[in-house]
Amino acid sequence: MRAVMDLGGTNIKTGVVIDGVLSKLGPIDTDAGAGIRNNLDKAARLIRTEYPGKIELMGIAMPGIVDIEKRTITSANAKYADAVGFDFQKWCHDEFGCPLVMDNDANAALIGEASKGCAKGEDNVVMMILGTGIGTAAIINGRPIRGKHFQAGILGGHFVADINGEACTCGGKGCLETIAGSRELQRSVSGIEGYSGSRLSESGQIGMKEIIDCMVQGDVFSRAAFEMVIDAYSAGITNLVHAYDPEVIVLSGGVMKGREHILPAIIRGVQERAWTPWGKLRFLVADDPDSSVLLGLQTLMEEWKDGS
Repeated sequence: MRAVMDLGGTNIKTGVVIDGVLSKLGPIDTDAGAGIRNNLDKAARLIRTEYPGKIELMGIAMPGIVDIEKRTITSANAKYADAVGFDFQKWCHDEFGCPLVMDNDANAALIGEASKGCAKGEDNVVMMILGTGIGTAAIINGRPIRGKHFQAGILGGHFVADINGEACTCGGKGCLETIAGSRELQRSVSGIEGYSGSRLSESGQIGMKEIIDCMVQGDVFSRAAFEMVIDAYSAGITNLVHAYDPEVIVLSGGVMKGREHILPAIIRGVQERAWTPWGKLRFLVADDPDSSVLLGLQTLMEEWKDGS
């Protein structure tokens, strides 16, 4: 039996793999102020309670730059700051007596979709995860792109979208996330001229759901806000296309619950911008975004060879 953990900033998803079949557990709420060790322990208790048998291999994915060889976090941005320098392998040996496979959560999500999900069989594919932040990953010629320092492909949310833009939590300025990440929409949209008299200003909070709802009701300002966010998404995806030369774009994350409106708009936006003389990009949407990372960890464990 093998176990998997997706340590998200809002909740932690867990599962076990028995005879090649993934069974999901949870999710459980992340305790943002408790630190990485307490959240790992909470997830471990759930796994041991539901499946008390021997765990032979553990897979963990989380935000941040992950050294997959040393199984450490080299840098984290706003989430699990104390994970940098934490000895995940020791924790895993102490808790379960087994070795560990680790990766960045966006990398794992794309691996899951390319091996077992909507992009199964695709060898040249990039992913953009639209949620609280914006996550990205790339698989080219059948191999995940990681780079010498394990940050290639995963920092698309920090592409510079506005050189004169707002400060980002990463320390940069004008990152894509500062314009279109869900946690920044309240600020970025409410600063646009015309907001105070709009239907959207009466919503209490601003997310893509509220923007779409007000737009559908005929609010002109919300239409403009929607187009602004779509422009940002499309520019980010175009940058991924020009950087990695994929044939397929996978979209995922909570924002894609509004796919009926968002997907056609993104496709139009990218097609207007992307330089692809070889042909047209194909766009796919993850069927079950909550499973993508766990499926990717399952695949990584299937490929694992004990070098420890």
